[in-house]
Amino acid sequence: MRRGPLVVGTERRVWCYMDHPRAKEAVHALAIFADLIKSPLQVREYRITELSLWHACALGWGSREVLDTLRDLAMGPIPYPVQEWIVLTMNRWGGLVLEKSGRRYQLVARQPLSEGVRQALQQSGLLERGGRWMVPARQRGEIKRQLLSLGYPVLDMAGHAPGEPLDIDLKGTVILRPYQDEAVQAFFDEGRHGGSGVVVLPCGSGKTIVGLAVMARYRQQTLVLTSTTTAAYQWKREIEDKCEIAPDSIGVYAGDERVIKPVTISTYAMMTWKNPRGAMPHLRELARHPWGLVIYDEVHLVPAPIFRFSAGIQNCRRLGLTATLVREDGREADVFSLIGPKCFDLPWRTVEEEGWIARAECYELRVPLDPAAEEAYRQAESRERWRIAATNPRKLEVAAELVARHRGTPVLVIGHYLDQLRELAHRLGAPDITGDTPERVRRETYDAFRRGEIPVLCLSRVANTAVDLPDARVAVELSGNFGSRQEEAQRLGRLLRPKKDGGEARLYMLVTEGTEEVETAVRRQQFLAEQGYEYRIFAVRAGVEHAFDGVSQ
Repeated sequence: MRRGPLVVGTERRVWCYMDHPRAKEAVHALAIFADLIKSPLQVREYRITELSLWHACALGWGSREVLDTLRDLAMGPIPYPVQEWIVLTMNRWGGLVLEKSGRRYQLVARQPLSEGVRQALQQSGLLERGGRWMVPARQRGEIKRQLLSLGYPVLDMAGHAPGEPLDIDLKGTVILRPYQDEAVQAFFDEGRHGGSGVVVLPCGSGKTIVGLAVMARYRQQTLVLTSTTTAAYQWKREIEDKCEIAPDSIGVYAGDERVIKPVTISTYAMMTWKNPRGAMPHLRELARHPWGLVIYDEVHLVPAPIFRFSAGIQNCRRLGLTATLVREDGREADVFSLIGPKCFDLPWRTVEEEGWIARAECYELRVPLDPAAEEAYRQAESRERWRIAATNPRKLEVAAELVARHRGTPVLVIGHYLDQLRELAHRLGAPDITGDTPERVRRETYDAFRRGEIPVLCLSRVANTAVDLPDARVAVELSGNFGSRQEEAQRLGRLLRPKKDGGEARLYMLVTEGTEEVETAVRRQQFLAEQGYEYRIFAVRAGVEHAFDGVSQ
């Protein structure tokens, strides 16, 4: 019998040999309980962590399922210390349970606790009564966060206080896709995760519809937090279009509007705005309202102050929506403990194979550094070298050729450096949208692009968040935010809305050859590699058409 594609190391690292016939099966399995850390073409490297195992627990996996999967897919034996650690780690899931008794919260230990955990509970001022610790309501979130940092996840089964009622239903014309219905059911499966959690679905697959379905089923007044004002108005349009709800029950608390309604849509920036005294008046104002449900759109972007807000509203159901739980600041544990564990996750390629998102091809085009910049690059410090490589003038020529190659196709050009982006926009005669563009102008320009009146649109980092441009088929990346995996996933996501003719999308990442940008490109691609997307690499030395000789458009 042929051995599998995995090698499991003593330091909880797993290597997957991608030329093996069962590599695709292994990649899908590892996505459930391990994190991808390196993704070269031949051998991918994963790490199994406490948090990755506890996310698997929240999805219904136990140590037996993880170990059986590794044994089935491994080339050789799994080190015994790794097996033992997996069992011990996953057995902690459910070992600490938060329950409600009358008006009190109790932390119940269903297995022996380490001395360090006991000391932490005592130092937090919690009273112990017969193996149960009394937890004040105001400390519910912070205790969970603290215990998770000590290696003990808390299964929060204390329930939620009902908010004010909300008269809302999905319109009869709205039919959930099978996976959307599964996501809603998973969110309400309180026995696994206590009734709050994160739904992970690809960009373009209808995460907003999942949020609307949860709202319609729960029927409690809802606060929706989004990444931008544009996204807030998109949510408002979706609610109006797909829900039976009184128009005056929906309010936007962002930009120039400051309206609190039974369904209120705000932004993370608005919530965390500070006045000259350092206070956050909008966060305080919204926190006072008796919400029954809080929805965190693009939960991977939640800023630190919102975690403190979340710690104080543990009585509300909390739903996180995201295409990726990858956070560049390393605060995945805060999402887990304060918003909720992953309750539903569907691989991107699975959704693509079922026809719910567009097929996509990804390309890395390596562009020579402009000779005039070579000396400056050699002498520069690391961060300046990155900027020189990212703003390589040769990229403008290649980007213009790509736009010409896809003439007649809706194209997005995305860049991190504004001068570079504006120069290309001027060359192409295309509008550009940056963080400085007024909200009204953004909406008008997006609408014109959707109607087909604008064939090419140049976007800064505003393209990294929820911008609904369903007809975009091609994206050209001039530059990005260093090695951000999250940003790369979001940029591909701008192209994944299903196309009317079933056509595929194309993402072109422009990278300056022989520079640090090549290394950061590998990191940027990690999350998408985990989802099954491979970047085809082409050197562009004599024009795009020459590089793509033999490759169809």
